[in-house]
Amino acid sequence: MFSALGEGNNDGIFLEAVSDENNFNHKSYLVQTREDLGFRRFISQYSDFRYNQIDNNDFVLIYSDGGKENLLKNHLPEIIKSIFAQIPAKLNFILLLDEDHASESIITNIDLIKECISNLNIKLLAIRSDESEIEIFSEVDDRFAIQLNLIMVPLTLERQIINKVLQNESLPKKFVEKVLRLDDDSALRLLCEKLKIEKHELIRSSVESHWFHGEPWFELLSKNFRI
Repeated sequence: MFSALGEGNNDGIFLEAVSDENNFNHKSYLVQTREDLGFRRFISQYSDFRYNQIDNNDFVLIYSDGGKENLLKNHLPEIIKSIFAQIPAKLNFILLLDEDHASESIITNIDLIKECISNLNIKLLAIRSDESEIEIFSEVDDRFAIQLNLIMVPLTLERQIINKVLQNESLPKKFVEKVLRLDDDSALRLLCEKLKIEKHELIRSSVESHWFHGEPWFELLSKNFRI
């Protein structure tokens, strides 16, 4: 069993589609706060896994609509605090994150995650990292470990989908110019109206139609699903 964490609803829909493409079962949780039922249900899946009530090939998906800062500073540390040293196995997580700004690097997010985890003050917890992974492990029993694999989407996931639509569809020049002036959410909504398609259908189609095959971030995401 492994999990994927995204920044919002759109990330969740995208990850569900990637899960389906790789023939994984999945359960999805929309988490707004650490107190809501979705968060508690997500954590309970790890208790079921501990007692062998979930097959190892099941895929559990959590996504937060609170944005990147909420995900990294609040939800992720709470997940680690709740499950660390509870299951004698390496637990794998994928984190799908938007770069947002050209100056934002994967190292920036790794440093933030390490800081938030260190602030938990969990006894006998150690952290090591490289350019795209963080491993959290017990200093006294290496059976207990959590591995975080970070995938950085250039700009944003929404902008990647918008750009692919503009490449693939023959749209009027003025309409394209209007789309490019809008923020991501407004541009995606306008494209859906133009193409007469629901947003979730467009997001799923971007995976099912293999729009991102060959792009480094998507290939890394796919690779992590196959590990």
